[in-house]
Amino acid sequence: MKTCLPLLWLAISFALPTYAQQRNTPDPKLRERFVSCFKAFIDALDKSDVAAAAANFTEDAVLGTPYGPVFGQQAIQAWYADLLKTVQLSIDFFPVDEDSPHVLGRAGN
Repeated sequence: MKTCLPLLWLAISFALPTYAQQRNTPDPKLRERFVSCFKAFIDALDKSDVAAAAANFTEDAVLGTPYGPVFGQQAIQAWYADLLKTVQLSIDFFPVDEDSPHVLGRAGN
């Protein structure tokens, strides 16, 4: 029995790193779609096109702002319209790094 314990410990110590590997790598097609949507949103803001920027949100979307949440696509469009009256956004504020986006949320949606 005493000779089995070191062998068992050795087997477990080699098996655990295998199970610790990260398996949730993003799907390349999903990543490409996310990057293209993000670029379209940033381009719309850069052109001050609030309708095109708001079109990237769903009807029941919630936008988190420093002043509190904004609920719904129409309210988000109005919020961006008010924002762009006082602030000129530039693409320099939102650089798109194709290696960094990760989709958060429910899988497959």
